[in-house]
Amino acid sequence: VLAIIPARGGSKSIPGKNIKMLGKKPLIGYTIEAAQRSKVTDIIVSTDSQEIINVVKKYNIDYILRRSATYSGDNIPVIPDVLNNVLENFQYTNNYDIVLVLEPTYPFRDEKTINTIIDKVSSTQSDWVVTISKNREHPHRTRKLLGDTIIPFIENVNVFSQRQDLPDAYMLRGAVYGAKIKNIQGKKNLNDMDWIGVIINEKQAIDIDEPIDFILAKGVLDYENK
Repeated sequence: VLAIIPARGGSKSIPGKNIKMLGKKPLIGYTIEAAQRSKVTDIIVSTDSQEIINVVKKYNIDYILRRSATYSGDNIPVIPDVLNNVLENFQYTNNYDIVLVLEPTYPFRDEKTINTIIDKVSSTQSDWVVTISKNREHPHRTRKLLGDTIIPFIENVNVFSQRQDLPDAYMLRGAVYGAKIKNIQGKKNLNDMDWIGVIINEKQAIDIDEPIDFILAKGVLDYENK
């Protein structure tokens, strides 16, 4: 099992986000340590940042791959672009059966979740096994604006339905993506109709994207350490 941790240095919303201290360790440290406690065989950190390289070296990472500027922009998706670039340029790719993508912005995803994904990938022929969490804001209640008029995304649904009367809705989370390498290598078109979901709780689903997310994560740590 090969785990890829994609860690750009150019975050605009939170400068230096991936190595910003959260509690007593840099944000990326939570992901590295969870992977090291799991069934993962080897870990690659893919980055364009020397600062990130300096930080992750302290964790005895198996491999660090320098990412070119071509694959480091805001508009470059981790899957499939960065993933394929890593698999194509890593000389030992053929030594592995399974690849995981662990985004470093999920500090509370743990080794149990990583292992569950690995086990699901091993036992299924689906292209991807991914983490999902329940949506707080139900899609039946979401709206778009046309001028100043609100238009439902989903038509013919009673907006005043009680939450318990609505079907559960889930959001894709980048805490863990897992696949058999032979099933996805080189693929540019990802059809999520053949994906399998593993549900994670609200804490594990915290994704550090904006400053408010960092405040939330710090609040969780402070509460747990009381």
